[in-house]
Amino acid sequence: MVAESETPRRGRPRLLDTEHECLLGSLWKAKCRRTVHGRYYMQEAVSLLFDSDESDRHLVPRAPEFAHFLKAGGQPKLTMLAELGRIPDEVFLVRVALTVGRRGLPTSESVALIRRLRIGDGAPDLDRLGDSLIRVIDAHLARYPTTTPHEIIDVLGEIADVLRVAATP
Repeated sequence: MVAESETPRRGRPRLLDTEHECLLGSLWKAKCRRTVHGRYYMQEAVSLLFDSDESDRHLVPRAPEFAHFLKAGGQPKLTMLAELGRIPDEVFLVRVALTVGRRGLPTSESVALIRRLRIGDGAPDLDRLGDSLIRVIDAHLARYPTTTPHEIIDVLGEIADVLRVAATP
């Protein structure tokens, strides 16, 4: 009989074996697996983007753009670096870090950009676009309730004409 821990599980394969995960969790004082994985990925990125100084207390960026991934006190920005560390190709990781570092975006926008570059943009979500347009129209109608459906259709038609002209070479 196969032990329960050896049976194949559905879902994503484990990033770290249980023993390694527990060791890192206690070392980093992590309370959950997600924190351990985030720190693991962060270490992957840090090892590629930074050197340490003589005292091993401060991170020294290997390129000026990588300073974007450090806080004012020299501490690493965990969220951005964890997202970068999820990129499996080291060369691509460095290229993405250079791109994000040059832009100097806030953390949430940087993480979104890294994710888009890592995963790739899929086909545009037209349902999402439609929902957004409806929300804008609903907000407009709440503010200007006398607007007629015919006026809204006329404005949308004008916008469509502008888009058609802009799309032609």
